[in-house]
Amino acid sequence: MRHNHKGMTLIEVLIASTILFMVISAVTMIVRTNVLYQQRLEIQLDDSYSMDSVLDEINYYLEYTDQVTGTALIGRNSYEWSAEMLEKKPVVSSLDASVADENHDRGFLLIYQVSIRNLRKTFRPKYYTKLVWRQN
Repeated sequence: MRHNHKGMTLIEVLIASTILFMVISAVTMIVRTNVLYQQRLEIQLDDSYSMDSVLDEINYYLEYTDQVTGTALIGRNSYEWSAEMLEKKPVVSSLDASVADENHDRGFLLIYQVSIRNLRKTFRPKYYTKLVWRQN
């Protein structure tokens, strides 16, 4: 007796379907991971470009005004910053420690601790130290 097998059995279809499902799942996970990394990279680049402008604005206020807090709006991001003066020292005219020539006419060196916080995101604030020379 001769059997003509045209088509696939149910077991063959189930095995082929399982293999296909596993391949599609793996490809989907890879694509999803790449999309998430792409989004994170775009956010970090946006923050990096914005931060350059924010730092320029903060440095201007610290060097030329007495303002120590503020808000900077750069693109879609809003940043809140504050600066705390850590030290204020007169400028000296010599590096020699035996010469105690503190000339207040040359101004003062101010050291600030600056914190910057993005108001749209819940990330921790970023901190940096800024040295400012002011002539009074």
